[in-house]
Amino acid sequence: MLNEKLKSLPENSGIYIMKDKDGNVIYVGKAINLKNRVKSYFNNLSSHDYKTKTLVSNICDLDYIITDNEVEALILENSLIKKYRPYYNIRLKDDKSYPYICITDEEYPRIIITREYKKNSGKYFGPYTNALNARKSVEILNFLYPIKMCSKNFNGKKQNRPCLNYDMNMCLAPCVYDIDKQLYNFYIKEIEHVLSGGYELLEEKIKEKMNAAADREDFETAAILRDYLFSSQAISVKQKIVVSDDTRADIIALAYENDDAVIVVFERDEGSLADKKSISMEGVYQSSPESIMTEFVKQYYNTDADVPKNIFLQYELNYDEAKSIEQMLAQRRGNKVNISVPKIGDKKKLVDMLEQNAKNALRVSKMREAENAKKEEETLTELAKILNIEKPINKIEAFDISNIMGADNVGAMVVFNKTKKDKNCYRRFSIKSIDGADDYAAMGEVIFRRLKRAQEESEDDAEANKKFLPLPDVIFVDGGEAHVKVAKSIVDTFGYEIAVAGLKKDINHKLSALSFNGESIPISKIRKCAKFLFNISEEVHRYAYEYHSVKRRQNMLSSVLEQIPQIGEKRRKALLEYFKNIENIKNATIDEICKVEGINKQTAKIIYEYFKGDKNG
Repeated sequence: MLNEKLKSLPENSGIYIMKDKDGNVIYVGKAINLKNRVKSYFNNLSSHDYKTKTLVSNICDLDYIITDNEVEALILENSLIKKYRPYYNIRLKDDKSYPYICITDEEYPRIIITREYKKNSGKYFGPYTNALNARKSVEILNFLYPIKMCSKNFNGKKQNRPCLNYDMNMCLAPCVYDIDKQLYNFYIKEIEHVLSGGYELLEEKIKEKMNAAADREDFETAAILRDYLFSSQAISVKQKIVVSDDTRADIIALAYENDDAVIVVFERDEGSLADKKSISMEGVYQSSPESIMTEFVKQYYNTDADVPKNIFLQYELNYDEAKSIEQMLAQRRGNKVNISVPKIGDKKKLVDMLEQNAKNALRVSKMREAENAKKEEETLTELAKILNIEKPINKIEAFDISNIMGADNVGAMVVFNKTKKDKNCYRRFSIKSIDGADDYAAMGEVIFRRLKRAQEESEDDAEANKKFLPLPDVIFVDGGEAHVKVAKSIVDTFGYEIAVAGLKKDINHKLSALSFNGESIPISKIRKCAKFLFNISEEVHRYAYEYHSVKRRQNMLSSVLEQIPQIGEKRRKALLEYFKNIENIKNATIDEICKVEGINKQTAKIIYEYFKGDKNG
């Protein structure tokens, strides 16, 4: 999986998230070029320092998020490091957050620099990756707009005299004079506009004041404003990763092509992007993007996904369903949910950025799909060649027997459609005709019963409930040449043309060879399909052993119930189906035991007294 992800890395800027074998985030980094940066960890490993070598040795998986530029990547990197506290990022000496510019929520607001993001305590802008730029922004805005700079809270009590800022025309001095509050709020609105991206207004204001200073020959002030004009161009880089609204929200975008679609969901919490999910959809051929988005929202939020207050979408929901979806989400959340499609501003830019992530995720998905299809074709082509099959292999079945010294004897069948498991077609068999440990006879019984069912279904004109058709192209049995001969003889009896081969294991119960046509082919000599054969061998063994364990447990429980008078096989089965285990029966009351089908009050009392005596004795 990791190698496939490394091959499909994009060349965009963004952040990468490295994970260990347990899925824990161990490192978060940023990159101008994700492909080059991430691959550099795995190239020339000997030239890396000890810490990087240790990091690389623990990387088992990775994820990434595309951003529009390096600044956004830097901000998101910081946000995710705060969230995950990755082991290999903890050694950073400076653990301070990036600074925000905050317009306070005081009666006469001021603009301040803060590294602490507090809910409901003003309007926040940023964060700024360059603290100097943040300070310069506040300096320029305080120079241009005569608003309060001090932290005095005068609670309506006027001061005796204003400070020096008033004398320098840099503050209206609301602490002393009854100022025009409407004018003050107008200044604050303009500052908000500038910090939200209206840097054209900032430049206009600077030029206006600079020209006015030059006209009155105040060249010192004009020079300061000229420097501010240059600085304003540096601080005008906007970030979309964090916005001032701290409400929990999801941003959703999609990319689609032919019958496939990928939806990307960004979960934003307390103003920061907290998580990213990529979700694939199918069956979208000739569907409108609005229909795809509508179906996704219905299905996604109808699961365990948290419903946020705001959901920002790339496309509108279908008109005839939008209202009912909002009502459904409001019911799930217990409060109103706002669903909208941003047309302008930061939220629109976030959706656009997310669309790029969705397009990349779809590209990677298509690439992986093509690679998997190629591997599947190579696997099945080699397998067909080994088994002398001229037609394409579409269906494979594998069989195994599981018992302990012949006890609790069961068989299992697993099914693969090409190279993919089809668990709906798995079948279990309780061995009926064999007593004792005879794997060959047990295998013969299972194969016979499976093919007999297929024969019966083929003779039945009804199309429904055909669980054993179509027949497989290949049958694998767990075992060597002797097992193959037994299975092959059963297949020949029915007259079916099915290739039969054995999955032979070594003393460590690991697949070692393929048995076919009297030959034993070492797995080491099989190139393309060896891994697939190993997977089949492990899967059929797992399924057979699980069924054997269940049956053994049931028989052990049943043997306990056999000791109770008046409890026959039918009642034992009913008790186990209802209570699941002996412990539940032991702890049940007489009334609870009476609820089991076929158990009257007298019988329930016998069962209750039996286990009561067992507890006491």
